[in-house]
Amino acid sequence: MRKDDFINSPSPIERELKLFFSSEQKLVILDIGSCEGEDSIKYSRIFPLARIYAVEPLPNNFPILLANLEKYGVTNVKALPIALSDEVGKASFYVSSGHPEHLRNTSDWDYGNKSSSLLPPDETEKYYPWLKFNEVITVDTDTLENVCREHGITTIDFIHMDVQGAELKVLHGAGSLIKDIKAIWLEVEAVSLYKEQPLKRDIEGFMARNNFEKIKDTVNNVSGDQFYINKNYLQNFLHVSEKKKEYLIFRRQEIERQQKTLTAVAQATWVQTKTQNTSLEVEQHSEQLIGILDIEAQRQATLGNIQTSWIIRQHIRNITPTYINNLLHLIQHSIDLGIFTPDLLEEWQVVELIRQGSFSTVDTELLLQVFANTAQLNLQLDREHLEALNYIK
Repeated sequence: MRKDDFINSPSPIERELKLFFSSEQKLVILDIGSCEGEDSIKYSRIFPLARIYAVEPLPNNFPILLANLEKYGVTNVKALPIALSDEVGKASFYVSSGHPEHLRNTSDWDYGNKSSSLLPPDETEKYYPWLKFNEVITVDTDTLENVCREHGITTIDFIHMDVQGAELKVLHGAGSLIKDIKAIWLEVEAVSLYKEQPLKRDIEGFMARNNFEKIKDTVNNVSGDQFYINKNYLQNFLHVSEKKKEYLIFRRQEIERQQKTLTAVAQATWVQTKTQNTSLEVEQHSEQLIGILDIEAQRQATLGNIQTSWIIRQHIRNITPTYINNLLHLIQHSIDLGIFTPDLLEEWQVVELIRQGSFSTVDTELLLQVFANTAQLNLQLDREHLEALNYIK
């Protein structure tokens, strides 16, 4: 990989940032665990009026960070040589190094300098055998609350955090300031790469308790990233922004993306089943499978797990896209999850399926409930939908 290629490539959350913030805003952005400043440079291009703080504790990385800011002509990033934690003092810092054997080694990109941590390594060797921790140094630590006070920061618009297991140390160090952070993008692990680090469930619990809503999740069976929005900011955004529909579509696409990821194995198994069986056996198997999934979706909905039920019903739709009662449940779940837009009725051909099908198979009570709820959301049902509703009545 070349550094220029990475810096010139889009940020993985550029769409989200442009949805919630304007390039004309004078934002305050913190890139915590900035490494060589690559992401800070990206954010400086997206938000040229922002004040960006690149926080990097590793002494060997810091001069490279400064050189990169100069090389790419960045003037709105201030570099801070500090390790953010939950207390002020000094701490051991476990320095990473190494290079993946299957990748060409170049002087332009250092794979090994991006995993140093305040926490000692745990299962890193199991998942990344090329990654080494041969050096331990002592670094100065400070809290986010203190750093913000020192630089006159009263509100943080966006935090990018890549601190290798020390996420909750940094967030605890924010103190009361955490309530004024609008958005956070942070690395999250599903396994213990570092000793005593918070795992996915710990991060999600902390963020929920502190009034944040998760709207993007790329965590796989090892690690990934999550994007959170402060619920107060989100509520105000949806109230005054002209981008409400764009947000709803984004949220639906994100849930659909997660659903596709979660059901990839199930879909592969289904394809294998169809290949190995006759048409009659496949039909019988699909009916049995749909029945099982339908019951489980109802159970999850009864338990209040609407998103889980939504995912199951999306899997049913993949198997049989014309199952009208399942589609009605999906629309109702979309309303409950706050991701419904009127185009779903057309996309899933709900009205056409109702007209073509036998009313003995349609749950008319559910149908009326769905249309009533869409009306309550002040959505404008077109003439075709209203005619179909009156026809059912």
